[in-house]
Order: sequence, then C-alpha cells, then structure tokens
Amino acid sequence: MRLEQHAAIGSAVALPLAFYSPAMAAALLASTVLIDVDHLLFYVALTRRVPTSPRAAVADYQRWKYYGPRVMIFHNYETMIAVGLCAWATNGILVAVLGGVLLHMLLDQVPGFLRHRFLRVRTLVGDVARYREYTRAVRAGREEDFMVSYRDSWWGHLRQSMTENEARGVSSACGILGTHPERPLRAGDGGRWGAWW
Repeated sequence: MRLEQHAAIGSAVALPLAFYSPAMAAALLASTVLIDVDHLLFYVALTRRVPTSPRAAVADYQRWKYYGPRVMIFHNYETMIAVGLCAWATNGILVAVLGGVLLHMLLDQVPGFLRHRFLRVRTLVGDVARYREYTRAVRAGREEDFMVSYRDSWWGHLRQSMTENEARGVSSACGILGTHPERPLRAGDGGRWGAWW
C-alpha cells in the first residue's frame, strides 16, 4: 500500500483517539507511517548512498527486483512481538505504537488477500538468511543463478497458494515470469530458497 494511503487511513483511525489522548493519537499515526522508513534504510544499504530526493529513491528502489531478497527491519513479526511485549509491560504510549504497527501490517496484507487470497509472512530471521545467501551468491559470481532460483521459489509458492490463473496474474503483476525468460521455470520444490517462505 502506498505511503499516502497509510497516512490517510492512519489519520482516520487516530482522529477519534485524539479526543482521549492527543499524544497516543500522534504515536499511532506516526508509527503507521514511519514503519516504511525501513524501505529507505534498505535502499541506502543496497546502493551505499543517500537519495537526493524521495521520488528518485522510490523509482530507484522499485528497479530492485520486486521479489529480490530484502531486509525489512520493521515489516516483520519479530518487531510486532517486541513492540507488543514492551506495550504490555509499560501500558503507555507504546500501546498506540503497537496499534500503528499492526494497522500498517494489516493494510499491507489486505490488498493481496482480497485480490489473490495471498498472505505473505515476513520475518526478520528469514529476511537476513535470504539476504546472506544472496550476498554469498554475488561474491561467488552466481547472482543470476540465485535470482532465477529465487524466482522459481516465488512461482512455486504462488502455485501452491493459488489456482494456476491467480498465480499467473500475481506473477505477471510482479514481473516474476518476465525476468530471465531464457531460463525456464524448474520443476520440483520451486527453487533452493523456497524453504524461507
């Protein structure tokens, strides 16, 4: 979901809360929107440069393969659990932060579920493991092999989760099958990195 959509929906949810506690409403809205800063952090780590403009950063970031390995330090269930435990222990403003994080994650999942009955489970451990495998493949000169295998694992996952037509629709929207068309999809378990999904 786009940042402005998160901001609009977060504002609508935070507005009634503002009558009870303006600080909690602000915390909920901020956490709903600012969780997306991990995209920027990954972009900086990937490119080793700070973007000159947000629009240029988004365009550049989207050129990174849609299904490529990314480390999202806030878009994961470990972060939700950690914030939840802190909110439970402190019973303060972190409850609103947890609400914002949960709202953001829910909004990210809803479009895919409504369109394709597809939910993506994202964990920090899985992100780091996949990215380590990717960097090893790059150092060994096997980046294309990794990305082809990763493409195959996406395709295998989609085919197990959806009908053939739905899977083709998602893969078309994401550009999965259009990447390395000269390397046909492999049969079997869907690629070496399929276990991380």
